[in-house]
This record gives sequence, C-alpha cells and structure tokens, in this order.
Amino acid sequence: MRSGTCRRTPGRQTTVETEPNPLEILSRISPAGARTYMEHRVAIMDNPELAALSLKTKLLVGIGVAATRQSGCCTLMWAEQARAAGVSP
Repeated sequence: MRSGTCRRTPGRQTTVETEPNPLEILSRISPAGARTYMEHRVAIMDNPELAALSLKTKLLVGIGVAATRQSGCCTLMWAEQARAAGVSP
C-alpha cells in the first residue's frame, strides 16, 4: 500500500504526492504497453458504441467505489471528473 498526501489547489485538479502510480511505472517499462492501455481506457470510457454504461453512470460508480474504499483523494478525483462531464447531484 502506498502512502501519500492529497493536495487540492483552488482552480486546479486534486494532486496526490506519492510514489509513481502504476501507469507511470508501466510507461517507464513499456511505453507501448502504456499507450495501448490508455487507448483502450479511452475507448471504454468515451466511445458510446462500446459502452454498456453511460459516462455519467461510470463516473458515479467511480465515486462510490472510491468512497467505499475510504480514499478521499480518489473520491475527489472522480467527483471532479464528474463535475467536468456535467454530472450534477
């Protein structure tokens, strides 16, 4: 388990100061693998033809999972993404 601190700056995204995340590590080891992962992630999250759930639903699920895991930083990150996508309470 990695430890870190969550820093929120007004007008900016929440940042977490910790060790490199798994995608950063993958990018160092296999840049092509990281690109492929991100391409698939974008296709799943953004392409309505490949989506079983709407983007709004995915974002709300992300908030719920982060909250149940008691990750304040992740909860903030998902909430900011949801707000940016126009999801309202």
